[in-house]
Amino acid sequence: MARRYVVLHHRSIPGRVDHFDWMFDAGDCLWTWATARPLRSDRADRADATRLSDHRLDYLQHEGPVSSNRGYVQAMERGLFDITSIVSGQMVLQTRGARMGVLTLYRTWPESSGTKSPEATWRIDFRPTRNEAS
Repeated sequence: MARRYVVLHHRSIPGRVDHFDWMFDAGDCLWTWATARPLRSDRADRADATRLSDHRLDYLQHEGPVSSNRGYVQAMERGLFDITSIVSGQMVLQTRGARMGVLTLYRTWPESSGTKSPEATWRIDFRPTRNEAS
């Protein structure tokens, strides 16, 4: 069953860094990651990401000021996704609509840790696919 996603450009208040929020409908909330820049949709691309707390479903449609004077958000893209797999810290999504392709969210750990330590960072990879119907 397809679910909705949105990428919001979050323009922050002075002293905070602007970023892009990647939000995915998880049923009762939005799983959310932030990247410093948007990912290209016309070719393969990758960005480091930060896992944020889950957000309210309202953000699928919201554009404008963020409560408590936390800046302003503007939708950069909206679309649908299906979860292809979730395995060991990696989630693979098939996206369509504004972005056609495979989006992979995964955790990486420092080589020096030797284990899956709390110092893990997230990455988002995108690989476009052709629309077979066109």
